[in-house]
Amino acid sequence: MTNVTFIRDGDTYMLSVAGHAGYKKSEQDADIVCAAASCLTETLEATLYTLEEKKMCTVSINEAGDGSRHYMVGSTENCIEVMQTFDTIMNGFKLLENTFPNNVKIF
Repeated sequence: MTNVTFIRDGDTYMLSVAGHAGYKKSEQDADIVCAAASCLTETLEATLYTLEEKKMCTVSINEAGDGSRHYMVGSTENCIEVMQTFDTIMNGFKLLENTFPNNVKIF
């Protein structure tokens, strides 16, 4: 199960993505749910680093040995680009949760 926790507190955004989806049905199959979650987190990171370069936010990312990632982002003055980025990524995770409820859970 991939667990996604998202919290927004004013100009601070916190996102944690942990666990493996476990969708893989056999050795020949790929875990498409894990691949989709990884694509979302990689897109988030690339976008956040671009926004950080433009001084729109500060970014702190922790990656644990088990593959889990924890993001702490401080937005400058309710930066709309940061809010839109998290809205888009969370919409992706909601689609995954709706399509694969046994493999992705948002808290």
